[in-house]
Amino acid sequence: MRPRWWMWIPIFVLTWLFFICSLFTMKTVVITSWYFNPVHPWHIECFELCKDLWDELWVIINTDEQIMVKTGENDVFQDEQFRMKVVSALKSVDRVMLSVDIDASVCESIKKIAGLIRQEYGADTKIIFGKWGDRFASNIPELQVCKDCSIEIRDWLWAKTHNSSDYRAKVM
Repeated sequence: MRPRWWMWIPIFVLTWLFFICSLFTMKTVVITSWYFNPVHPWHIECFELCKDLWDELWVIINTDEQIMVKTGENDVFQDEQFRMKVVSALKSVDRVMLSVDIDASVCESIKKIAGLIRQEYGADTKIIFGKWGDRFASNIPELQVCKDCSIEIRDWLWAKTHNSSDYRAKVM
């Protein structure tokens, strides 16, 4: 028995409905990067807020070398593997990546993650790069990369409740 033309209608309708639904369920992924040296409650509060506002949170952990460049010291309070393990264990964090950059920025890491996100979720996926604390969109080295990759930059304007430097000073 040959299929009748009208037998294809349910398949066509379901395909069309799936397409329409996918237009309204576009993911929004937030990328952020921190040194996390050490990880403290303010980091966790910010992650939880991100997870409440958007679909996924991907976190870039700066390397030990980047910390030494930033602080000018040869000692790292918590090494990169320790920091990655702690941050990846947080329920609000979906993915963790160690920075691939050799300078103090995370430009190359953002390019890499944006490619992974768009490969996994589609080219139209909205990506936000979140900057926290004392860094704003106007004074970050990642500004041009974000523009080139069509990534929105969000400055977070709430006050810092904890500071990694204070924790290191108490211990050392």
